[in-house]
Amino acid sequence: MDSNFYRYLCRSLGLGLAATATYLLVWGLVTTHPEIEVPAGAAPMFALYAFLLAFVSNLALSVSRHAGQRKH
Repeated sequence: MDSNFYRYLCRSLGLGLAATATYLLVWGLVTTHPEIEVPAGAAPMFALYAFLLAFVSNLALSVSRHAGQRKH
C-alpha cells in the first residue's frame, strides 16, 4: 500500500475522533437543559454515526483527491 494511504487513514481517524468529541460536548450541553427533551441513551449511537461520517467521508475525499497522482 501507498504510504500516503496510511497518512490519510491517520488523519481521518483523528478527524473522526475530533468529530465524536465535539458531538459529545454539544450533547452534554444540550442534555443539561431540562426544557430540551432529549433521550440520554441515544448519545453513544449518534456519536458513533458522527465518527463514521467524518472518518469515511474524509478518507474517501483524501484518497479520491490524490488517486491520479504518481510518484516521481
